[in-house]
Amino acid sequence: RAWGFAVILFAAALSSMAGVYFEKILKGVKVSLWTRNLQLAAYSVITSFVPLLVSGEWYVIQEKGFFHGYTNMTWVCIIMNAGGGLLVGTVIKYADAVTKDVAIGASIVFSSIASTQLFGFEISTLFVIGVSVVVYSVFLYGGRTYCFGLLAPPPAGPSK
Repeated sequence: RAWGFAVILFAAALSSMAGVYFEKILKGVKVSLWTRNLQLAAYSVITSFVPLLVSGEWYVIQEKGFFHGYTNMTWVCIIMNAGGGLLVGTVIKYADAVTKDVAIGASIVFSSIASTQLFGFEISTLFVIGVSVVVYSVFLYGGRTYCFGLLAPPPAGPSK
């Protein structure tokens, strides 16, 4: 258990550092959002093309074409991932990585609640605790630390 916990902490730390570095790179250079997305896409093409060559599937693509076997659901997934990538780039450009993470947490909560109605997802005690932490973190990040009476309201003083 300790090893698993250490690995999760390490993964979380790496993910956080990657988010901060990505934000620094994105905001540090005056490049258009579309140019930055094309640059990022170039890396994904390289990392996808090399395994394709190694696996031997290159010949199948040459015979039947790149889009052979694509279904409507495949196209829906591609479009949703592309749209999500553009949204993440836009959020990072105009907000920050923490805002993106808070939005992702809130979206997980909303989609889980929708899953109870759509797919019969059963809510457990751990789920309620997790939702409570996420909802509180959204208010906490928004500067409303006094929500639900959990903390004292901020002192009244001159606003800046």
